[in-house]
Amino acid sequence: MAISKFITPPPANRPKTGAPCLVDGCSTPWASFGYCQKHYYRWKRHGDPHVVKWPFIPISEDGTKRLCNSCQTMLPWEVFFFDKKTGKHRGQCRDCVKKLRQQRDERDPERTERIKRQGWLRRRFAITLEAYETLFNAQGGACAICRRPEYTRSLAVDHDHTTGVVRGLLCTRCNLRLGNLEKSEWSRAARRYLAHHANLQAQQALSVETLPLFCVENTKDEPS
Repeated sequence: MAISKFITPPPANRPKTGAPCLVDGCSTPWASFGYCQKHYYRWKRHGDPHVVKWPFIPISEDGTKRLCNSCQTMLPWEVFFFDKKTGKHRGQCRDCVKKLRQQRDERDPERTERIKRQGWLRRRFAITLEAYETLFNAQGGACAICRRPEYTRSLAVDHDHTTGVVRGLLCTRCNLRLGNLEKSEWSRAARRYLAHHANLQAQQALSVETLPLFCVENTKDEPS
């Protein structure tokens, strides 16, 4: 079931600049085709500047199916996404929505990747992509600790796990080392381990076969 998009033809004579909208009772200055912006978009979408929304939604006689605006097929209500903000079902079925998204991603893959990364930064660290890029440029595109750039992936966002405040951008190696350093038990055990072997090496040269074992207590926080 196809509904004609243009029902009412546009006015032949456009009014002068600054004149009110041609719709009776509307005093807003006209923007396009003699209509103000609100009535112009109504005319462009529905074919009539007086129509606020479609007068009806094509539904089956038993009320269990409705028409998909994209594939023009009568489908059950369950295959339509429900928008919690508006409290209404979307006009396209799930399959048509997926096809539209795939076509959009194929047309502009860089935009899609940027949107995904921006959403991840907002959910994980509560920052925008613009804030990440600003911090990246301020650090010269290098790690804030070792000052080396990351070639295989993006710099990781380092943040305080207690307060959630972002501290800087680090490479993968420095980010892992800093995470282990923040673990007090593991950090103390690592220092004892290094001090133990430094004392042994100062006393005598040891081979691998004669190297004594050093076991640290409470190694449950030690990374595997």
